[in-house]
Amino acid sequence: MQTYAGGLYSPEVAARQPSLSRLSDALTRTAPRLDLPEPQDVPAVAAAVPVVQRAPAANANAEAFRLAAAKMVADHPGIVSGWPALAQAVRP
Repeated sequence: MQTYAGGLYSPEVAARQPSLSRLSDALTRTAPRLDLPEPQDVPAVAAAVPVVQRAPAANANAEAFRLAAAKMVADHPGIVSGWPALAQAVRP
């Protein structure tokens, strides 16, 4: 078994080790491969921009979440000190 970091593995990794072979057993070439195939030319294709359609009530739902967040900030003003994104979210 090849080791890393002095062989200190988690129990999960240590349990897998018996079923794995050494990586060095797979790397058997003594010289680099020289018969590499040339890559194929692939024409570039423009990516299509997906059309995003909102559900009919999406704006109303978003507003409901904003109002709920605003109520949470009003009821618990100290909450924004630990959650600055919430303060940004409740701005109209």
